[in-house]
Amino acid sequence: MIQAGDSEYEGSLDVVETFSHNNKAIELYVFPDESHVKWQSSHRLAMYERVVEWFEFWLMGRLNCNPSREAQYARWSAMEGAPPTRDLRCHAEPLAGP
Repeated sequence: MIQAGDSEYEGSLDVVETFSHNNKAIELYVFPDESHVKWQSSHRLAMYERVVEWFEFWLMGRLNCNPSREAQYARWSAMEGAPPTRDLRCHAEPLAGP
């Protein structure tokens, strides 16, 4: 997963193309009016939530079953190497930290 500002995302396109060509899971999000360090609080929150959900999905087979996330999980489930749907478990909130 790449979450880039609109001032830098073009440098990531080769990585996205290489991963896609090799059938590896990759997703690129571009945040408008941002640089590498996200300064807008809504973008920071979205970025942090998305990366937690990405790792929960790929490493733990967990889904945030909020209906607003359905399209995200449909994309990820269609990617090569995704956990089988039958193995995915639903949860309402992200895991708590240490």
